[in-house]
Parts: sequence; structure tokens; C-alpha cells
Amino acid sequence: MPDLNTNFTTRVNRILEDNFQELTFESVKIVFQLHNDLDNTIEYFLPSGRVNGTPGQYISGQLERREKIFVRTPDIISELTLKGKQPIVLFVKEKE
Repeated sequence: MPDLNTNFTTRVNRILEDNFQELTFESVKIVFQLHNDLDNTIEYFLPSGRVNGTPGQYISGQLERREKIFVRTPDIISELTLKGKQPIVLFVKEKE
């Protein structure tokens, strides 16, 4: 198999550099939706973050069947998650 012409490989590399974006994690925010699909009420506890856009610490509440909330983790949790540290974000249990 013949070697590729250096002009060709230079042009391909230039096209790739000019047209592909790099992915960075500088401003990643982790947001997820918690949807109660159980038959009973659930209780949740969030050490820190935002629930439905409202920030706080030690946030607790209940979700009735079919209710949902949006949870956004604090920046440090997002960073730890991206580094594979598996931080605890949310506690959820069925109401007794």
C-alpha cells in the first residue's frame, strides 16, 4: 500500500481542525427530572442544590404519584461526577 501524499494528509488535518469542535466540561451543569411513578408518595432529601430552580441546602420534600421535580446539582457535584467520584446527590425513599 503506498504512503499518502503529505499534502493530502496536511489538508485533511487542516479540515478537521477547522470544522470539528472540542468538547470541554468547563460549564457543565447536571440537571435531572425526578418523576414519582410509584403507587405511593415518595420522600426526597437533597444535601445541596436546586429544586425547580430554587436553591437551597438540606432540601426535603414529598412527591405524590405522577408528580415530578427538576433537580440541579451544585457545581462541585457536577465536577466530582465528571471525575468519576460518584458523589451522593439525592436520597429517595417511599413514604412509610
